[in-house]
Amino acid sequence: MTKISKPTEAELARKEEMVQGIVSVLDRTFSAGGRPAALLRVAEFFRGLDETTLRAIAYRQGVFDEDLEPTDEDRDRGA
Repeated sequence: MTKISKPTEAELARKEEMVQGIVSVLDRTFSAGGRPAALLRVAEFFRGLDETTLRAIAYRQGVFDEDLEPTDEDRDRGA
């Protein structure tokens, strides 16, 4: 089994937190109660996105308003 470095582990945890936040908003908004498989597929889709795109989506959905304010680095990259 491959050992994951602490920075990579922290990055994965941040990304997963954003994914879960977005999926939670979608669940509340669209009430997919009878379709848990749909939420799993949506979560997988978001996990496949790069962190900058995921952060932009999470910010737009109001998932982590203050935590995900665009950074200077994001602005420099045009995010």
